[in-house]
Amino acid sequence: MAGNVLYQMMMKRYLIYLIAMGFVLALPACEKVNIPDPADVPGSAPVFYSDFTFDGVDFKTEAGINDYIMDASFRRDTALGVIDLISYLHPLDCVGRACSNSVKIVIRNQKNDFKDFNIDQILAEDIFVFASSYARDSVLVRFEPIDMSADEATVITWKFADEKEIRNRAIIEKVLDRKQSYLVELTLNRQSCISSQIQTINLTSGGCRTAIRINDRKAIAVTNGQAPYQYEWSTGSQDSMIMLDQLTLNQKSLRVKVIDSNGCTSESTLGLSPGVATGTFCQTVFSHQVELLAIDEARIPQRIYLEISDQNGEVFTSNGMQQPALANFQILEVSDFQRNNKGQKTKKIKAELNCLLSKRDAPEREVKLSGQMVFAIAYPE
Repeated sequence: MAGNVLYQMMMKRYLIYLIAMGFVLALPACEKVNIPDPADVPGSAPVFYSDFTFDGVDFKTEAGINDYIMDASFRRDTALGVIDLISYLHPLDCVGRACSNSVKIVIRNQKNDFKDFNIDQILAEDIFVFASSYARDSVLVRFEPIDMSADEATVITWKFADEKEIRNRAIIEKVLDRKQSYLVELTLNRQSCISSQIQTINLTSGGCRTAIRINDRKAIAVTNGQAPYQYEWSTGSQDSMIMLDQLTLNQKSLRVKVIDSNGCTSESTLGLSPGVATGTFCQTVFSHQVELLAIDEARIPQRIYLEISDQNGEVFTSNGMQQPALANFQILEVSDFQRNNKGQKTKKIKAELNCLLSKRDAPEREVKLSGQMVFAIAYPE
């Protein structure tokens, strides 16, 4: 009896809510599972926690010390023939997907027949790899001119490296390898004024581009590559700028090629019409936007999905991430835990993780994550 009283005194304000919901988590009225405060139990650790190195800094969440709770759930998708076992460790005062300083893990089981579901067999697997909902090595890129309506140009010409020219399409879309570099050229022929731009497109490094700015009869090369730069003007100059007075009256264009310190090449050709004496010119600049390519979920053999929201609420995910060879998800310990408020069984899991994540709204931003986590998942019987 005395032991029970002492145990009840040790049970404090730290709670775990184990709920059977979908990916969008909410906190309805539910049974509470109290956790002893580790400070009152010498030598004990939090019941659930993450202990990661995230983008070079410590990332820790602890249920039982810092007012964190654990949501555990599962979701069946009969159309895809999969079961998702979901864990969500987040602050007590935040409800929903976008909680700062939170961690979400999904273990996906590809199973066409739900009748013989065996949680122990699934968690005993030796190999878990990170799930992918997108073809991250290939992305859809949309290219379009800046500050130009289609009727302003008599001829619009796109060219990708050694491929055939694409004519009379103001906006084009291409599937590109995100780790490869591509030379992309756009030429606009506006009646008697022709201009063009060549950019190096690299979705990982950012690539490079150059434009020519006219200021006080000076032509200035403006580039976004890595300094120092090498300049090659069509006049023979190797400076970052030239005086327009150096050009002849009948000259129809002015070109500059820029090579940055990484060897990234870009060009801009300024159209002069009808000549330098009039002071009129035309220029071509284009932009690109990246869209992830969705792939067939039913064909994905991988099992792990990880999502982290940092202290600023920025979301980083492994979803679709092309992982390095050393990426791993290894289960170290598994034990039974309390049923959730729906009466469904749960498992407590300790795992070691090492993977790459990328920012959800900026796929080119990649960060490394490594460490351990103890979490809970609910599962069907």
